[in-house]
Amino acid sequence: MDVFLIFLLVLNVSLSPVTSLPKTTNRIVGGSLTSSEEFPFMVSLHRKYGGHICGATIIASLWTMTAAHCLLHDTNVTFFSAEELRMVRGADGMDCRMSYITRRKTEERDVYGVYVHSLFIFSIVLNDIALVKVREPWDRSAKHVPMMLSQWSEVNQFVRHSCTVVGWGSTNAAGCTGNVVNKIYARLKMARKDIIDMEECRRMVAATIMVVDFQNLCTYNNGSNNCQGGTGGPLLCNETQVGIVSWGQGCAHVDSPSVHVRVDYHLDWIDFIMMKNGQAAGHAASTLALPLASLLLVAVR
Repeated sequence: MDVFLIFLLVLNVSLSPVTSLPKTTNRIVGGSLTSSEEFPFMVSLHRKYGGHICGATIIASLWTMTAAHCLLHDTNVTFFSAEELRMVRGADGMDCRMSYITRRKTEERDVYGVYVHSLFIFSIVLNDIALVKVREPWDRSAKHVPMMLSQWSEVNQFVRHSCTVVGWGSTNAAGCTGNVVNKIYARLKMARKDIIDMEECRRMVAATIMVVDFQNLCTYNNGSNNCQGGTGGPLLCNETQVGIVSWGQGCAHVDSPSVHVRVDYHLDWIDFIMMKNGQAAGHAASTLALPLASLLLVAVR
């Protein structure tokens, strides 16, 4: 009965358009320039006949990880199918259409399957995690590919420590002016973020309907924030991915936190999806990951 009620709740909330969300943004404003050579596990989630949607990270030869909300159509009702998407690695610059421009060699991959967490609730951005399986393996010759994922015992030590987010961003919140094509407008960037205490984060977002709990990490913005192009990317501490950039209030607001999905909380779900769909994950399981996830799988192909 409990499982059935939860399943009905998820369907009722996540399949309805939502207008009460705070303005969530997904591009890094501020920060410093970097490159795909420095972060070779970083990839761009693209519409096949459009531009960049969100960041993502390579976690295995056929698998990338991103935020679930990145896979929603503009109506916030249905998810992109595999046929509508592609993944691009090595795209250091984007134009105003968020189509990539780069002099570096890029890798493009068609998508085989899209796997959104079955308990993802868009209205409160809960369980904002998804896996994308590509049709051909990524080149693993680069150092640090795939990305190392954090374990449950590792994350708490990073509170009050400075970590790093990576994503595509401009130097201001205004975005493009005019229809500029074939000119670089957004570049791959990195920004330092201080992880803050959960109670402090809850107080800072208390005016919203969003849920911030033990499956999240929060960071101060330190003069930079996540705007269009940065969500879905990694929060890195000591060369380990501890979070996925999920949402924030407004753009470049240094007095509000950025909220991230805790990777370690979802390790059981990640392992389950990868093993069920053709590749052993090889990550240690999180002790608090929800076993219910194995019963309620959402797959879009």
